[in-house]
Amino acid sequence: MSTVSEVLVVKGPQVYTISMTSTVLDAVKRMHELKIGCLVVTDDGAVPGGMITERDVLQRLATAVDDLSKITVGEVMTSEVIVCTPQDSVDRVRSIMKNAYVRQLPVVDADGHLVGLVSLGDVNSHLVREEAVEIKHLHDYIHGNVR
Repeated sequence: MSTVSEVLVVKGPQVYTISMTSTVLDAVKRMHELKIGCLVVTDDGAVPGGMITERDVLQRLATAVDDLSKITVGEVMTSEVIVCTPQDSVDRVRSIMKNAYVRQLPVVDADGHLVGLVSLGDVNSHLVREEAVEIKHLHDYIHGNVR
């Protein structure tokens, strides 16, 4: 059974973060620059305190006409963050994402410190790679290429 740590080996541990006191405009600019859809909110760089996603920003824009340079990330972010661990199975993470309607999960160690971020795309890519390996093994078996 595949684990999140296997996904992170391919993807890498890079996680982009932002402070709760930063402005939403700063967050939007950063996400645009990096071509990503979310930032993990953390004031100490280690423990996730929230997430700000494209969806959070759009929901705020739909309900208010405030200047994004005057709204803090803390006012807009999703504060109830669902996390996973490197030991969690890929199937469990995919199920969490499906049931909670989220596309990204911060990965934390036993102390709750941020060690990575997995997205639905990362999980899907991993599963496609696994299926390709399985198909090759089956093909080799059928054609007598197994030793």
